[in-house]
Amino acid sequence: MLLMAIGIAAYFGGAGTFAGFTAETSNPNDTLSSGTLTFTNQVNSLTACTSIGGASSNNINSGCSSLFALTNVAPGVFGGTAQITLQNTGSLSASKLYLWAPWANGVLQTGIANGATVNSLSLSTTGGPNGLEGTVSNGDLVVVTYGSKTQTFKVGANASPGATSLTIVNDVTYPNVATAAFSAGATVQDTSSNTSVDNTNCYDLQTTSSPVAGATYGTQLNNFNPITHNPFCQAALFYVQEIGTNHNYCWVGSGAASANGMCNAPISTSPTIGANTTIGTATYTVTALRGNVKTGDSVLFTEGANVVTCTATANSYITATTISVNSCAVTSGVNGTFDSSTVITDATTITTLSTDTTDTISSFDTTRKYSNKLELTPVSANGTTAATGTDLPHYDAGSTDTRKFYVGVYLPSTTAPQNFLQGLESTFGLTWHIDQ
Repeated sequence: MLLMAIGIAAYFGGAGTFAGFTAETSNPNDTLSSGTLTFTNQVNSLTACTSIGGASSNNINSGCSSLFALTNVAPGVFGGTAQITLQNTGSLSASKLYLWAPWANGVLQTGIANGATVNSLSLSTTGGPNGLEGTVSNGDLVVVTYGSKTQTFKVGANASPGATSLTIVNDVTYPNVATAAFSAGATVQDTSSNTSVDNTNCYDLQTTSSPVAGATYGTQLNNFNPITHNPFCQAALFYVQEIGTNHNYCWVGSGAASANGMCNAPISTSPTIGANTTIGTATYTVTALRGNVKTGDSVLFTEGANVVTCTATANSYITATTISVNSCAVTSGVNGTFDSSTVITDATTITTLSTDTTDTISSFDTTRKYSNKLELTPVSANGTTAATGTDLPHYDAGSTDTRKFYVGVYLPSTTAPQNFLQGLESTFGLTWHIDQ
C-alpha cells in the first residue's frame, strides 16, 4: 500500500513536463504621452512672449511686453491702441480663452526655502510688474505660486504701488512657515484686491518728469492732482475689440456686444489727397484706422481753422484704410484747401464717450476680476459669437490657431472740471488665459 502511494505521487509530480498545445503573443513598447497647451502673446510687431518663458515654472509668464506707454495725454484727444495677437502653440486645443483683470501682484525677487519663517516677501522690479502692481492692505491674503507649489500668506501692513517688499505675519489659518521651496520668479497675487477703486490692479501716481523739456509735471502741481481713489484709473476709458475680416466683436468698453461688432473707439487719421482738395462725397484712402467709424456718424475733416463735416456712408473697422462719406458741409473756414495733413476724426464717437463714466479701467478691474472672468468665445461674424467648445484651436501654423485683439485707452473730454487729472499716470495690466 505504501509503495502504491509513492508511485501515485511520482506520477502527478511529473505532469508539468508533458504540456499540450499552447500559443502566446505579447504587446511590448506600449507608450502614453501627453500633449501640450501653450500660447504666445505678441504686442504689435514686437517679439512674441511665450507662456513657457516665465520664471515661475508653471506655464505662466508675467513679463510680456507692455501694451503702450502713453505720455502727455489730453482730454478728448485720441489716446492710444495696441494690437494683441494670441496664438496657441500647443498640440492641444483650448476649450476656453479668458480675459480678466489681474489682482494686485508682483514677482518674487528672493527665493524662499522650505520650512523657512517668512516675515516678508521681496518683489522684483524686472520679469513682470515693476515692484507691486496695485495696492495691498493690511490683512490681505497673498498667494505665492511656483510650478505646482502654492501657499497663502497674510499681509501685516499696507503696501503702496511700486513697493518691493510685503510684510507677512503669522496667522492660525495662514502660518508664515513655508510649506515648500519657492524660487525667485514665483508669482505673488493679492486675492483680496480688486474689490473697490482703492485696491484695484490699476493705480495712479503723480508724474515726476515731462516729455516736454522744461515743462511742469505732476509732483510740481501743489497737489491739486491727488491720487486718492485712483482718479485717472476711474476716468480713463478702456476697450477691447477683436478684429478680423467680418469677425469683429467688441468685448469690453462702450459698445460691448453691439450688433455691428464695433466698440465706440475714437479715430485720428489722415487722407491720401493732393493739395487744395475739396472735401465732398467720396471714398477716401486713409492711414489705417485704430478706431471705428459707423454708418451715419459725423466725420470731421480738419486742417487749421477749416473744418468740413460729412456723414459716413459705410462702416469702417479698426485697421480699415478707407472712409466713405457724403453730405459734406463747411463747419468753419473754407473748403478746397485740404491736403494730406488733414486730420479726420469721428465727432459722433467723441460725443458718445464724453458722457461715459462706466467703461473705465477701474470698472474693468472691479467687474472683470478672476471671479467674473470674461470668456472670449469664437466670433463667427461681425457682432456674433457663440460657444463651440473650442475657443483657440491647437497649433496649425496660423490657419486657425490665432486671434487678434485691439486694446485701447482714451481720456474723454467732459463738461465737468478735469484739472485734478493733470500730471497723473495710471499703470495697469491684463491677463489672458487658456484652458484645455
